[in-house]
Amino acid sequence: MQIQENIKNQQEAILLLGKPVADSMQLELTARTKSYKEKGISPKLAIIRVGERSDDIAYETGAIKKMAAIGIEVDHVLLPQQCTHKQLEEKVIEKNQDQSVHGILMLRPLPKHLDENSIISMIDPKKDVDCMNPATLAGVFQASYAGKVPCTAQAVIEILKYYELEISGKNVAVLGRSTVIGKPVAMLLLNENATVTVCHSKTRDIKAVTGDADIVVSAMGKAKMVDSTYLKKGAVVIDVGI
Repeated sequence: MQIQENIKNQQEAILLLGKPVADSMQLELTARTKSYKEKGISPKLAIIRVGERSDDIAYETGAIKKMAAIGIEVDHVLLPQQCTHKQLEEKVIEKNQDQSVHGILMLRPLPKHLDENSIISMIDPKKDVDCMNPATLAGVFQASYAGKVPCTAQAVIEILKYYELEISGKNVAVLGRSTVIGKPVAMLLLNENATVTVCHSKTRDIKAVTGDADIVVSAMGKAKMVDSTYLKKGAVVIDVGI
């Protein structure tokens, strides 16, 4: 409990940095990957990219470097911008059926001529690392983790646990109700026995809710929306907004 004691002893606000959390997780994942390989299992992630969008390429490059650092193999699937829906479908089916592939990451948004909702619904929930398939999200709401958990939502939980900040019994205000962050992080917090209030653009008095919250998770996608007038003394604030 040394981290928690250090936080309590601080007289002023402190910054809960994400990098130490990520570094700690990387060490754990590297050890787990090594353990799997010793058992004859080589973890592999299939990354599916359509076209040459610069932001997709940047995200992909970062993911490949991270996988290499952990020891996870990457199966890189690149399709042309004008590929047909059937061609993309076939690649998803192929990776679903490939027993050597343990996870699938499809970069989005897809080109407009492709039916994105149809494609993401085809990804095997057990391999859906970005939690795109609605069936994967259903597992979060049912507290069933046979599939994956949305990475940003899970990051909030990982940060709180790394810094040994109590969640159970705490009042938590989640600002935002998207299926990417707001709703899943609310469910994950409920599963940790927090009392959660979800605020959104139609909430009448957000300050009244956040002012009573022990933990505030800001995920509304609006810069500089939350300032000190929203918070009570000693509140923990996790910023996952854009």
